[in-house]
Amino acid sequence: MICSLFSKLFGIAAVASLLAGGLARGDDAAPHAVQLGIGEIAATPAVRDSAEHTGQSQSLRLVIDSLGEQFINAFNRTQKFTVVGRSDLRQLLDEQKIPVDVLIDSADPKAAKPGKIKGLEYLVVASIDDFVDRVDGRRIEGLGMQAAGRLVRISALVKVYDTTTGALVDSASVPVELETNQLSRRVEGGGDNGAQDNSMLADASSQLASRAAQRVVDLLYPPKIVDVTDGAVIINRAEGSGIEVDQVWEIFAVGKEIKDPDTGRVLGKQEVKVGECVVTDVLPKFSKARLLGENRGVDVGAIT
Repeated sequence: MICSLFSKLFGIAAVASLLAGGLARGDDAAPHAVQLGIGEIAATPAVRDSAEHTGQSQSLRLVIDSLGEQFINAFNRTQKFTVVGRSDLRQLLDEQKIPVDVLIDSADPKAAKPGKIKGLEYLVVASIDDFVDRVDGRRIEGLGMQAAGRLVRISALVKVYDTTTGALVDSASVPVELETNQLSRRVEGGGDNGAQDNSMLADASSQLASRAAQRVVDLLYPPKIVDVTDGAVIINRAEGSGIEVDQVWEIFAVGKEIKDPDTGRVLGKQEVKVGECVVTDVLPKFSKARLLGENRGVDVGAIT
């Protein structure tokens, strides 16, 4: 199966837009870690109402609290960002008198003119739009045991904003689903000795944060070829980034800018497929791959 992680998650158009637009403000600047803020993480009103109706409000609160710290940890682990957590971000916004909701889609003609958040280039916010924490138990008579199954499902809409323009750069839905079945000793008089263990909620939160962080990395830092030697290429993706041995990646050379002749607005950059490669080794800091077929222009800087 041919796959380019970034292309699947956000699409080639998003790559071109970033290279030509917001991210391109660093084209002539020295490489640096992006200053990124982690905004508030909340659930939609519908999810909150559903959780209250089904008695899952406490589980939902635990997940929201956990996600706040998990997002900071996950984005920090990518080593691509200087991360500002939501408590520090709140202080920055308050000090500069910038309302949180000023970061809105610039396509809205009624949008208030946004301001620059000092020290930040991008802001990530997440909204939980699906949440289920369901436990199904069945008592095994005569053994004092209970067979318990549990399903934890969380989905969050993760949005990335450019804090200079206030524009929504892109968004992605990030789902996580965990399911387990276990035997636990029945405690007479109440409880099931472990069916409500909150470790599953913590695991789901951690996985969601890790997936969200990787998707944002792929958005702001498209996977690139960093070395080409005799048909062997090095990709700047490593363990934990979703890249796997035997994956086949498409490779694109980025060309000249494409402009709207009426407005002069940069629409993106030309992209030409120049080859494919198969991943052979996934290492802690980068991955190795082998070109498939003839090298039709694969060079350092090509995106995958």
